[in-house]
Amino acid sequence: MPKPTLPRREPVATALLPIPRTLVYKRTHNKGCGDDGRCNGGDPCAAGCFGCCDCMGRDRCWEFDAVIGIGGIGREARRNGLAGKVNWIGIGRQDTPAPTGWDGPLLTFDQYLNFDISGPDLYSIAPDLADLMYSVNRRAVMNFSPAVQAQIRIVLDLARAAGPSPCRGQRPQRRHGCCCRH
Repeated sequence: MPKPTLPRREPVATALLPIPRTLVYKRTHNKGCGDDGRCNGGDPCAAGCFGCCDCMGRDRCWEFDAVIGIGGIGREARRNGLAGKVNWIGIGRQDTPAPTGWDGPLLTFDQYLNFDISGPDLYSIAPDLADLMYSVNRRAVMNFSPAVQAQIRIVLDLARAAGPSPCRGQRPQRRHGCCCRH
């Protein structure tokens, strides 16, 4: 898979922008939805729908405006090429009701950047955030010290010029609820 190019960034005084309430969570797998429309065990899908496989179900109900998906550091994350990296960023959450029986809504974003396995090393760009997430077994965090919030701003800035989730505004197309069209 080719390494994604970072979007061209327009000069913005991001230090003046408020830091959106952010969910940072660890990922172990990245397979998403297949061409047959079936979940292969990972969120978000290629079209930027977080929840298409019902991963992080109840956590998607938490009140946040941005998401940073980072690779865990265990065996499965290493095997899938995600370990220790920023995998994806979503800013400007939009909810779509999920299919009956699911644990949380489907989410798309005003700004969505998917690095997948080619993302920057988290320790390199946000060492305090990396320490927070990896020093003990934390799966998902939303409360941060001012120092970590400053580093979250740096990570979110990577996606400030990104476009929306490709499936933004589409109705779910598959029985399992994914809003993307494969």
